Amino acid sequence: MEKRKKIVKKAYVDPTGQGEDEPARYKIVKIKTIFDPHMISRILNNNKNASKGRTSPNPFLIPTPRSNTDNGYHEILQKNLRFDSIHEMLWGTSEEKNDYTILIFISLINDLLNTEEDFSKEIKEILVDYIPFAKNQTFFEMFITQEIEIPYLPNQKIYKLPPYFYGITEDSIFEDQPLVRFEAIVYLYSKCGQEFEGIFNEFVDERSNLKNLNRDLRDFAHNSLKEMLNGYKPNENSLGMRVRNLLRSDWKAQADLEFQKTKRNQSNNTVNIKEYLVESSLQYIKSLEYIQQKMIENNK
Repeated sequence: MEKRKKIVKKAYVDPTGQGEDEPARYKIVKIKTIFDPHMISRILNNNKNASKGRTSPNPFLIPTPRSNTDNGYHEILQKNLRFDSIHEMLWGTSEEKNDYTILIFISLINDLLNTEEDFSKEIKEILVDYIPFAKNQTFFEMFITQEIEIPYLPNQKIYKLPPYFYGITEDSIFEDQPLVRFEAIVYLYSKCGQEFEGIFNEFVDERSNLKNLNRDLRDFAHNSLKEMLNGYKPNENSLGMRVRNLLRSDWKAQADLEFQKTKRNQSNNTVNIKEYLVESSLQYIKSLEYIQQKMIENNK
């Protein structure tokens, strides 16, 4: 209900000029409107809980218009809050969208990594292009999930190669994972950000309200985003793939080396040439990581 003044008696102006003018008289009447001031208050205070008399919440915050020709609460909010358009009210200006698009990208990728098993594997294969992630993911598959078969120590079939042979621990693999994953997603965005902004803008341009946004974002991720990411799978020139393949192929040499190094310390044997091979590989990985960091800095 909206309160308005209704004129009861018009103002009277004394034509004789004797000062017997009378002001207009009004009364307050209640006009029924489609807008509920309590709903306006709930919208402005981001209150999505079920309103009085309802059992279900309002996850879309702003009630959806009843028809395509009626903008409902969207229009009254847009006009009173002085946005240029309903689209600007919902999604922001072009500059504001540029600021938060990377956050949308990071959130979508993290959600897919945590909830979509098949898609998660594909995304990890793309993120491997970032060397710190390639190292962490390879160690995770070697020592945590054991997707990569770990060899037994030489001359016995009981104990397998432990992570400390690589100068790491299982705890460090877990502790490093959130940071290197975040950095890998940001690195991916540095390559595909412009294209993602394009497909995301197409997505929001088609929307005039927030109804079913979660469902539509999920569809967007499984279709437009997935199709876009297919173009960023690392190839044979990927520095991260080089590191991953090197780690996967050198673990056997590393196991033999460490075993022989232990025997050498006991018997004072000469240094085995495999030591130089593995040390060269590890130095090569460090060099590739340095090169990639320089490339990232130069592209900022």
